[in-house]
Amino acid sequence: MQYIMLHLLGFKLSLDDLKDFRQLGSLTPGHPEAGDTDGIEATTSPLGQGFASAIGLGIAQAHMAAVYNEDSFDPINNYTYVFIGDGCLMEDVASEVASLAGHLQLGNLTYIYGNNHISHCQFKW
Repeated sequence: MQYIMLHLLGFKLSLDDLKDFRQLGSLTPGHPEAGDTDGIEATTSPLGQGFASAIGLGIAQAHMAAVYNEDSFDPINNYTYVFIGDGCLMEDVASEVASLAGHLQLGNLTYIYGNNHISHCQFKW
């Protein structure tokens, strides 16, 4: 989904690149790599790492807002959007950092969930 969105938004991903999804050496690997594909800002493998990285971005944003924002001027007011899959949520780190985000009352995170029914476990969802 993220590669399709990047293509539609004009990043350097052709339809042929999209067809090469999960192929060795392609611009559309199964786990995005920062620096390889335009628009990918964080490497998110192993599973669950992207979920946790986004919490870190949320913590940093909340801290910067507390330090730099004023009543009449709030330059730090961004949101972090994350695409996650079923495999990401099966990892312990996801539930652990989600608990931390709730404890810290982070309100600047949006997770977009996609269940592709592809995982390396034996459970049927």
